[in-house]
Amino acid sequence: MRYAIVRQSDSVVRSIVSAEDLDTLMMNCPQGCDPVSCPDMSVTPGDWQLGPSGFAPRTMPEPSPALLRADLIAKVKQDAEDWRMRYMSPGGAKKAVYSMKQAEVEAYNALATTAAGRLTALLGLAPVARGRRFRFALAEAAARGEADIVKTIERYAAGADTSNAGTARIEAVEQVTVEKLTAATTVAQMRAIYAAVKWQ
Repeated sequence: MRYAIVRQSDSVVRSIVSAEDLDTLMMNCPQGCDPVSCPDMSVTPGDWQLGPSGFAPRTMPEPSPALLRADLIAKVKQDAEDWRMRYMSPGGAKKAVYSMKQAEVEAYNALATTAAGRLTALLGLAPVARGRRFRFALAEAAARGEADIVKTIERYAAGADTSNAGTARIEAVEQVTVEKLTAATTVAQMRAIYAAVKWQ
């Protein structure tokens, strides 16, 4: 037979056991619980409780605005982090590499106002200065067999534009949503704010 092991403290179903004899049943019924015959296969542990009319889905109390706000803000921050990772590679070292590549893009753009001027200024740098300022671009251009770093810098810039636009949008959504949740005063308002979040 099928039994629900019900906690005495709150009538919540702790577990479901099958037993054909009393000894087996009581071995699976810990202290502070009672075994109750439960042929209904839909009854599951944790989600159901025993009431005056029999087993029913467990009713959860509505959280306070303060507790719900804290929970939803934490969820928003985690959601934002999960979405950011779609645009960023995992690992602190990789993030540092991307930051240094971005710095090389900015350094290259600062050389002059035109493409020709930037290339001329680049070639005019002393080899040591050029190597220190553009380590990644020079290494990649050499690996690709390219004569200069122009195409490499363009690739870095395109990748950064895509990644930075995505992460900037996510950051904005996160900040605005947290502000809205902080200002909201009712549970209904907070649930509506969280449900309305659009990360894309």
